[in-house]
Amino acid sequence: MRALAGVVLLLLAACSGAKPIKELLDHAFSFDSRTVRVVGEVKTAVATLGDGVYQIDDGTGALAVWTRTGNGMPRVGAKINVEGQFRSAFPLGSHMVPVLMEQHRSAP
Repeated sequence: MRALAGVVLLLLAACSGAKPIKELLDHAFSFDSRTVRVVGEVKTAVATLGDGVYQIDDGTGALAVWTRTGNGMPRVGAKINVEGQFRSAFPLGSHMVPVLMEQHRSAP
């Protein structure tokens, strides 16, 4: 069942012009500061002091997404389409991680 969900997310991504998260992570510096779109399932979500971070997984990999909580936080398990600026190295706590800075979110 999980494999089927991954296949469905990959097909949705291909139809929407979305980039596979694995491609973003494997070639992070090539995509740095570029606007990209990903489609996947929300795995975790945490709101903090006016901002929030959630993790999206498209079956090829997982990526942190930074958002303004004024946009509302997506619920865990939701399938979403996210567009934003990709940052190959973003300070998140004491770590530097790849992050998508959310500009727009919708249902796939």
